[in-house]
Order: sequence, then C-alpha cells, then structure tokens
Amino acid sequence: MRLKNILFTIAATTWLFSSCSEETLVDGPVISGGEEATISATLSINSVETKAAANYEFPQDDAEKKINNYVIAVFDPEKANVVGLSYGEPDAKESFEVEVVAKCYGEKQPILTLVNLPSVQWEACKAYTTYQQFKDLAVEQAGSFKSSELIKIAEQSERLNKGQMNTFDIKVDQLVARVDVSWTFPVEDGASFEISSFTITGINAESDVVLPAGGIVSTNSKNGKSMTSSWEKTTEGNISSFSFYTYEKATEGSPVVIEITGLLKESATDEGTPRSFKYELNPVKNAACKTTGLVHGNLYELEGTFDLKERNIKWAYNLAEWKSRTTEVNVEKGNYLLVTPLEITMPNESVNTDITFQSSSDARVDRSDIKVYVKDALVSTPSGISISCSGTNGTITINSPIPDNYVPRVIKFKVRNDNELVSSEITVNQYPPLYLVGRKSAHNPSSGWTNNSMYVFNALVSNLPSALPKYEDLLRNYSVTNDNTYKILATEALRYLNNEAKFSYPQLDKDGYTINSTENNRLISPRFMLASQYGTTNGESYSWALTRCLGYTEKQSGKDSAYDDWRLPTIAEMYLIDVLQNTKNSVVQMILGGDYYWSAYCYDSYSSKYGAVQMMDPSKKIGNSSYSAAVRCVRDVKDNEMN
Repeated sequence: MRLKNILFTIAATTWLFSSCSEETLVDGPVISGGEEATISATLSINSVETKAAANYEFPQDDAEKKINNYVIAVFDPEKANVVGLSYGEPDAKESFEVEVVAKCYGEKQPILTLVNLPSVQWEACKAYTTYQQFKDLAVEQAGSFKSSELIKIAEQSERLNKGQMNTFDIKVDQLVARVDVSWTFPVEDGASFEISSFTITGINAESDVVLPAGGIVSTNSKNGKSMTSSWEKTTEGNISSFSFYTYEKATEGSPVVIEITGLLKESATDEGTPRSFKYELNPVKNAACKTTGLVHGNLYELEGTFDLKERNIKWAYNLAEWKSRTTEVNVEKGNYLLVTPLEITMPNESVNTDITFQSSSDARVDRSDIKVYVKDALVSTPSGISISCSGTNGTITINSPIPDNYVPRVIKFKVRNDNELVSSEITVNQYPPLYLVGRKSAHNPSSGWTNNSMYVFNALVSNLPSALPKYEDLLRNYSVTNDNTYKILATEALRYLNNEAKFSYPQLDKDGYTINSTENNRLISPRFMLASQYGTTNGESYSWALTRCLGYTEKQSGKDSAYDDWRLPTIAEMYLIDVLQNTKNSVVQMILGGDYYWSAYCYDSYSSKYGAVQMMDPSKKIGNSSYSAAVRCVRDVKDNEMN
C-alpha cells in the first residue's frame, strides 16, 4: 500500500450570533439637538469553538464569545453625523443589554457596533462625530490572534421612535475569517500520520474595521502586512486538526499557503516515512463556493482525506447545502483544474458564459471532447457549435445555435489543461423556445399504432409567432389529403396560430370540461401533455369525446399513480400539434395519425361549420368525419412535475 496524497474539502459557513443574558450598561455622552429616543439593544455572540494561530495559541473554551469592549454609534438618516453614542468595557461578558440615547427622526437610522477594538482605536472612537471617521478606522495585528480579543462588527438600520424604548438585537460578525484544517484516513488498518509541525504563510495582519456584511469578495483595502504562523510538536501525543485566523484578503496571486509535515505510517508496524503536504488556499466564488478570496465572518473548513492509491490531492469547495466541486492536483507541483458548475441550462439562448474555470496551466476544450445528444441518442455535432476557453482562469464560452427541431439538445464536454488534467464531464441542456419532451407510457398502443410516448409541449416564450415555422418549413409525407386540401388546411392552421392563438391556461367549467367558447379555444397551455397512442379512439360523437377525456387515465412508466386530469384540447392546441408534427426539422413526427380529431370548440374553421378539426397530412384515412371523429386527450402539466 502506498499513501501518497490527501483529499481536501474546503467549506465556508458564516458565523451567526444569537442568545442573550441581561446586564444593563449606560455609558457615553448624550447627544442633544432634537427629539430623543432611547435604545435598548441586546448585544450577543454565538459560540464558535476553535484553536487559534499565529505562533501558535490554543485558546480557552468559548473564548471567541468574549466582549471586552464595545462602541455603539447611531447616525442621522443620511449616515453622516453621530447623533447617539455609547461605549463600555463589560469585563469579558458574552451578552448583555445596552441603552443608548440618540436623536431620532421617525425613520430608519444607521447604527454601527464595534466590539473588542484595541485600546488606541477604542479611545479614539469615543470622540468621533462622523461616520467617515469610523469608516477610516483600521487595525493591525501586532502579534498572535487571540480568540478572546477578536474584533467584531455589525451595521444595521432601525426605525427609532421618540418617547418609547426602542428594542432590538445587535448580532455582530467576526472581522476575521477562520480556517479549520483537519485530516483523516479512509478505512485502512493501522495507517496514520503523526504531524510534527505546520506553517501557515500569507495571513493578512491588517484590516479596515468597517467592512460590509455578507460580502462575496474582499473589500478590505489593507493588504500590505503578511504574517506567518507556525507550530512544532514538543510533547507526546498527536493532533488531527488546527485552526487559524486571517483578516479579509483577496487570495488570487497571493494565496494563504498551508504546509504540514509529519511521519506517514502505512501500518501499525511501519516505522514511517517523513512527508510534507502543501495546500494553497485560494477560494473562488462559483456554484460551490460562496466567496472569492477569504472574506470576514466566514468559517472555511478544510478537510483532508489521505488517498491511498493516487499521487494527487483533490480539492472541493463546499458551503452548507451547496454541491461540492472537485479538482485534482499533483502533490509535488500543485497542478489543478477546477470547472464549475458542472451542469447548466441554455433556455432559448445561443451563447452562454456561466461556466468558470481555474487551472494551474492553460486550459482548452478539444473538439473531440464535445458530444451532442438528441432524445438521448448521440448525434454528429451540428455546425455552429463551439466551446472555448483560454488561459488559466475565466469563463467558458459556449456557442450553439438554438435548436430548430423542437426538442432539447444536450451537449457534454470536458476541459483539459497543459498538465494533462481532465475535468469531470460538463452538461449543457439547451432548449428551443418551443419544444417537446416525451414521457414513456406504462401502456402499449393497439390497432396498428406503436408510439407509446406521452409528449409534453413546453413554451419558453410568450410570443407564439416567433416560435412557429413558416409554410415552406412544412413537410408533406402522405397523400391521404389532396394537394389543394393540404394547402388550405396548413395555411389555415398557421394563420390561426399566428393571428389568434396565445399562451395561457385554458379554462375548465365546474364539471371539469374545457370551456367551449371562442376565446377559450384560442388558448394554448404553456405546458401540456398529449396522451400517447394508447389513447387512440375510433370515430365518435362530440359528447362522447367530452366524457372520454373526463374519465381517461394513463400512467407514466415508473410512476406509482396514473394521470387522471385529462381534458379536450382547444382548437389552438390541435393546430399546434398538427403543425409541429409536420415540420421538416421536427424530430417528433406522427403524433396524431388520424384524419379528424375533436377539439373543445367542436368547430371546423376550414368549412366554417361546427365539427372536428381535420389534420393536414394524416397517415391513415380511418373514415372519420367532422361529425364522427377520434379524440386524443390532453392535460395541463403541474409546476411540480418534471419536463
């Protein structure tokens, strides 16, 4: 067995603060000059247990909770001048109540809270009269970060009302970011790693004090002071984790570097081999990581698992409830290739740049790595499709003409780099503005029909004409109707769809029948399902067709229950089905093969009389007529159903 590398997982979670106890402190001058309001604020911090660094300190339990001093400043609504100020030293309390008297304006006012400032900055804040003075405040870490002295900040706005106690909570965020590093072995008899030392370089030792909460990139302007933290084993025993703090910093080009040295043992009897592992911490915001760089108030969990077979380290950035993204990196040279997200959609669009990459060397997408699928079948790559990226980081550009065959296109590809690394397969789901998706029925058709797909018609645009084919795009396959009849029927269907039809859910009456009004029959459900050829019928009356759909059921293959909410289609829906099944480029053809079908209106616009809808190019002349026609039921697909 060879133990050569570590699998690292990095996760960032925001430190949240809650809970309270009570102690009232009233400090600071009263600032007058208008109506006054009294604020009673509960100041508290949630427990976050850790080990701290630099050079290297293990703190006391719950040390991060401590509040040694505080400053609370209330500003006018323009966030310019201080109109209320309170400060104090609560003797390392974990939570307490503070009262502040401030000038109020009957509207929301900014409130800034700073906790655990160094003595020089704390004394200076007592005399501040403007927001800009607080904004200009900065700190520099002279020595080791101490958990009990971590600076914390909160900015919020509250509406203050005069003549009453204004009560609210103040929840402060840490001004530092914290990184927890740990490692484990997979299930393997006797394997161990006895750490002898670690070193963290590139820790940021200075910061602006007033930084916005919930940031995704570093906004700290202070990045000129770098600090190193290190630890060496001096006693018996072994550690399997450590933690360190850093002020907010942009890590691109200057990552935090973690080096771990120890004795790697492959079994309980192995004397061990000295090994060192190195990791460059450079978070990048994507579908799996909340921040770019190390942003204050976040907890980054770096979890390592020794890989027993490969010589690579795999890193995955992971945030709570976010999918992890994995990249492989050579231990010795630090090679890596990160692509995220691994799946996107292109709804009615031909260009997309949502996918990003980070690479240790120049990245590319080879033409041979691009695969295109239609209806789950691999097809030749259409002209116009290109996928490209260049350099070591950036976006991947996907060019793909919008499909004109009325079915989704699936593109799969991989990214390679000059270090011979290959990404996981990326999937692109591209949808045309109007498309069909087939769901396999659990039932088999009869009477010579063979198509057991229940087709779902989906619209991504509100403007129907923009998604329709032209007359010259139609294709005639059969000769059941003569040339003149075909032309009249096809022309009328396109005219109706272009000039009268629109997307909206057709209305049903109290009994569940599609309302047979002229206006209702102009409507096309934005997403409706057509029964499979299992639901084919012989020629029957209109009233029979109504009853047929109301009681019809059909089950999708693999589902536990059958669909039972069917209805008669509108005229517009019948015309849309007929046009799409007779379009040259359409992959889905011969959905309705008969010559006459009932719509909800029971009206034939071609003959200007009530009756069934005649199909422009049926495959079979069944002998139906405008008064004795087949019916194929439809249903509206619910929002919680998959396409």
